[in-house]
Amino acid sequence: MREATTEHSDSIYKSHRHVLVVSLFIIAASMLVVLTTFAVNMLTATGDFNHLIVNWSQYNNKGNEEIVAFFETNHPDFKQAYEQVVRERTETGNVLNELMSNKPDAGLIFREYNLEEIHPTEITGLIRTFAFFADEPEVRGLKKSWETIQQLNAQKTQLIDSLLTIQLSSPEEEISPQPIYSLNRQLNTHIYEIIEGNSHVLLLLKRYSLWFTVLLGILIVLIGVIFTVRGVKQITQLKTALSERDYLAMFPKLNRYPVINVNTNGELGYINPAADALFPELGYQGMEHPFLKELKTEFSNLNKHTNHTILKEIKIDGKYYQQVLTFISKEKGIHLHAIDITTIKEQQNEISRSLEEKDALLAEVHHRVKNNMAVIVGLLELQEMLGDDPSTALSESKSRIKSMAIVHELLYESDHLSGIKTDQYLHKMAHHLQISLSSINKVEVMQHGFRDGLNINQAVPLGLLINELAIFICQQHQTDENPFNVLLGLKKRDELICLRMSVPFPDIQNPLGSHGKPTLRTNLIKSLLEQIEGDLYLPESNTETFTVEIRFLPSNKKGASNSYL
Repeated sequence: MREATTEHSDSIYKSHRHVLVVSLFIIAASMLVVLTTFAVNMLTATGDFNHLIVNWSQYNNKGNEEIVAFFETNHPDFKQAYEQVVRERTETGNVLNELMSNKPDAGLIFREYNLEEIHPTEITGLIRTFAFFADEPEVRGLKKSWETIQQLNAQKTQLIDSLLTIQLSSPEEEISPQPIYSLNRQLNTHIYEIIEGNSHVLLLLKRYSLWFTVLLGILIVLIGVIFTVRGVKQITQLKTALSERDYLAMFPKLNRYPVINVNTNGELGYINPAADALFPELGYQGMEHPFLKELKTEFSNLNKHTNHTILKEIKIDGKYYQQVLTFISKEKGIHLHAIDITTIKEQQNEISRSLEEKDALLAEVHHRVKNNMAVIVGLLELQEMLGDDPSTALSESKSRIKSMAIVHELLYESDHLSGIKTDQYLHKMAHHLQISLSSINKVEVMQHGFRDGLNINQAVPLGLLINELAIFICQQHQTDENPFNVLLGLKKRDELICLRMSVPFPDIQNPLGSHGKPTLRTNLIKSLLEQIEGDLYLPESNTETFTVEIRFLPSNKKGASNSYL
């Protein structure tokens, strides 16, 4: 009986508490609505105040224009217009004077102001704004500025009246409007101060409104939380439990990868649809199936580990799977979750192959650089033995080194280390010839649609061939002091790659001809042609040009075993 009475008392207490909470909620919501309406009216009122100030300023400026026009023309229409504007300005000024007073008279404001321009509720909000915030520095600043404006306006009115008296008594006397303009500028300055001060009042209203709104909002939120937390907490807990149960129950079925349970006897408990679709024989083959065959060795560890997880990789029918084996001590079995990692394994294998290839190619590049240095040293020694002029030998050696460096520069910028792009190669070689050989004015590149890559085993000797042929042509053409243009072209003819160099004069001998004893350059050209397994041709030339052509088969040979690389 006592327990029943206690439960009844608790229910009554809870009911009263709920009623109190609901009442507080309704009161707070009502206060929020009232506060929001009040804040909106007051915020609108600041805009209406700006409207009043702007109207008064417009009437003031209009009156200035009319009275100045009267002084200039002495036409009575301007004086009448001025008097009309003064009356309108006075009406607006009366409204502003009343607003600025300590106890504004709403009836006077309603009588003086045009209700078509401003709604009565906005006028009330305007009055309440100045009354409620009368002690704030922003509002006091507005009132002080308005008092200054009224004083200046009185001075200007007295000045205009005196000028009117002078104008009426001496119509021919010229009256200067500068004093009026001066006072009007001061008025406008204070009007701008009032508008700026009104913006501060607007910020003040926003700040107060925000504070009250936040406080009431917090109160409403707290009341709502208190009112709903108990019931919502129970409902949420129930929904969460049901959701977790449903999710956990559906997870193996919805998983697109195999999920299998195996007990300690090696019997399959659960096989999800994904495992059944991938391995239809799994159900009757059991632990003998290739997917589970290696699982037998893991049962010996079942009693040694508690809730232990290991990873295994297996390959079945060309596909790789990663098995996650979890030993569940309570069930004394193994939970197996497999993931298809074939794509990942293929990517790993490709990365490994790529790294091995890059390591090999990098070692090959180092070997090429070493051989190139040996070539440079050998050429310098040969030129020294032949007694060539030191400056000429140094200049030619620099040119040869640059032609080989171009290949390695492009190789460094390339995505792979086995070849270079022909378009970049030819343009860099052309630039090299232009700046290293003073006899050449310009080198024009023509590719004729050839965009294939060039194997590095052929790029270095080909660059040296271009360099040697250009130097040979320049030496043959020393009689002409005018720089000449060179046409450098690359195209594919049948299975051959054809490099063509043309100059605009025919008096050049065959670089490999029997004109005197063999030179270092002649022997070098022959060796380089042998290296790329190419031939040098002189197509039928006309009386205006000389053309030399190098033809060779493209090569995919790797390594750096030849004599120049």
